[in-house]
Amino acid sequence: MRLLLVNNPIPVHNKAPEVLLEKLLRVLEGPGRQIDLIAANLSAPRPVSTPLCNLADWPYDNGKENFFLKMVRPLFMQLRYAFALFGAPRPDLAIFWIGGRRLLLPLLAARLRRIPTFVFALTAFSRVGLKETFGMRGACIEKCLLLLEKTTLPLATRLFVESPGCIAVENLQKHADRGRVLIQHLWIESSTAPHRIPSQDNALQISYVGRLIVGKAVVELVRAVRRLRAGGCPIELSVAGSGPLEGLVAAARGDDEGIRLLGWIDSDAVAALYSKIDLLVLPTEQEGLPNVVIEAMARNVPVLATPVGGIPDLIKDGETGFLLSDVGEDTIVAAIDGLRQRDDLQRVGEAGGALVRSRFSLENARRLFDENLRDILSANGGGGR
Repeated sequence: MRLLLVNNPIPVHNKAPEVLLEKLLRVLEGPGRQIDLIAANLSAPRPVSTPLCNLADWPYDNGKENFFLKMVRPLFMQLRYAFALFGAPRPDLAIFWIGGRRLLLPLLAARLRRIPTFVFALTAFSRVGLKETFGMRGACIEKCLLLLEKTTLPLATRLFVESPGCIAVENLQKHADRGRVLIQHLWIESSTAPHRIPSQDNALQISYVGRLIVGKAVVELVRAVRRLRAGGCPIELSVAGSGPLEGLVAAARGDDEGIRLLGWIDSDAVAALYSKIDLLVLPTEQEGLPNVVIEAMARNVPVLATPVGGIPDLIKDGETGFLLSDVGEDTIVAAIDGLRQRDDLQRVGEAGGALVRSRFSLENARRLFDENLRDILSANGGGGR
């Protein structure tokens, strides 16, 4: 069985997608499987694959150029990917991972070669904030992306998302109704590392981990914590992340030393942070299935988040976590103040941890992929060689 994995270029200044790529490679491993890879900006050769076309020598950085080049460079990237796919030994299945629903030209190449394709469909949320950030140009980019995705998705043999709740977020219901959307999640390192147990003598330690972008109510969270602290509540907040809203977040913090802005931190530092907090708070307007939620829950850290995307698939309010009704400042104040007075945070955190560790094991992820592989090859008329 030969598999071809196609991944969008890894951002030069954000290597987090490369961690997800390695996790997927671990899922795809299996006896008698050959894995080829088309990608760019990888930091090192993958230990579990035989790279077919690792374009690491082609530094793809689309973040610091003028508007015209930001539009043209992805086109040339897709052309290069398509030529690489045309020149590859024919795989039994091509898997389009991060950014897959926008890789139109490589998907067309796979279609022309009659290669069945499995396309990760979770990227619609990345359009959030384009108009607010870039104005008219952002609106133009958003329309182009929508047209690109509308053209690309029907080309796939099967689409996949990480959780059933992501189907509505990604506007995939019509594809799901035709049986074209499958569930395929990754896995987490099983961890029962102890987290800090709250007590009446210590401040409640809460954290936000994620990008500081439009659609994430980080400013509202910081303002909510300042209000609570001004009212005498023993609470402290750590914000880990970077992004366009850094200035607004810093302004909302002011000179309050109980709110720490950590900036971007690596995965080891995030894991260390989880061991010191009592609550992870994720007030967001649109999500898929956030890794930060899964990782925190795996460590028995209770999570307070908005019920969007795949979050309600994991968090049952008061049972495996806590849900916000909206991302308004008043709502966040009331929710955190209410949780501060509860005596069952540890119980809820442990229940959420047990759920996540059982559902997101490497064995479960591999079992799902084997089932999905059979479905795809059957839909393609038997597939394989």
